[in-house]
Amino acid sequence: MRKSKLYQVMGALMALFMIGIVTGAFAQAGRNTPDSASGSADSNKVVLKVGNMQVTQSDVDFLVRTLSPQQQQQLQHEGKRTLGEQYATMLVLSQAAASQHLDSSPVFQKAMEQHRNQLLAELEYQNLLQKAAVTPAEVNQYYTTHQDDFKQAQVREVAIRKKSQGAQGNGTGLAPAEAKAKAEAIRKALASGEDPKLVAKNFAVPNEVIVETEPRTIQNSPSLPAFAKTAFQLKPGEISQVEDTPSMLVFFQVVSHPQVSLKDATPEIENALRQQKVQTEVEGLKKNTPIWMDPSYFGSTNSPASGSDSTGQSPNPSPSQRP
Repeated sequence: MRKSKLYQVMGALMALFMIGIVTGAFAQAGRNTPDSASGSADSNKVVLKVGNMQVTQSDVDFLVRTLSPQQQQQLQHEGKRTLGEQYATMLVLSQAAASQHLDSSPVFQKAMEQHRNQLLAELEYQNLLQKAAVTPAEVNQYYTTHQDDFKQAQVREVAIRKKSQGAQGNGTGLAPAEAKAKAEAIRKALASGEDPKLVAKNFAVPNEVIVETEPRTIQNSPSLPAFAKTAFQLKPGEISQVEDTPSMLVFFQVVSHPQVSLKDATPEIENALRQQKVQTEVEGLKKNTPIWMDPSYFGSTNSPASGSDSTGQSPNPSPSQRP
């Protein structure tokens, strides 16, 4: 277990230092932060020493700023001590490896080249994202032509747990026939216009029959299951068909169909348009760069790599492109 934990620590640190810090540095470029703008004398304060290596407060603060929101939240909960210990562990092992000249091994050199290519790719992707300017007119056009993407549905859900097959005695859930009868009774009550709170009072059973009195909002998305998508075809007050799953019966009543406003949708649209622009740039780079793949190794494809002929081979590969 100790060995496994150590590998997890090292893996996390390498991910932070080889990708998180560098891409985070690019994202921070040109952006003033309280730490960088203050020019505090504490920034050069040495807060960690490992052998002959020193780590300053600004080094650690910079690392913290490049962490994901979830990692930062965890760090606030646990404190910086664990981060410092992991940092020190990495430096101890790094120094030990260097003293044995492991940094001269073919494995190290190959890994560093792989990391270099990955980091450069990450940096260029961030560079393309920063250059991908999105105008208000583009946002408005996207919003206008993708109205269905911003449809919402407010629904009240009803779920009836079924007793698992083979369960006996006081097991949670209703027998399938009883669950079906209960679902039909609730559907009839809601369809008649009965107050959902009264329906819940009359039918709800803790851990067995759940009748939501407050609506929840779902947004239209290609990833929604077909059952949920029916919410956008039903009118307010209408009730869906019953979805019979292995563990429960589920259905919902549509309450309303609000639409996400242009203002609220703008951040999502801007992100989608930037991604589209970056993808276009990437495809352009690939199109203008000769790419050859050995079909005997990678397999054949119906869509040859850009710059390749129909056999998947470059007509005139350069020496560096030949296997």
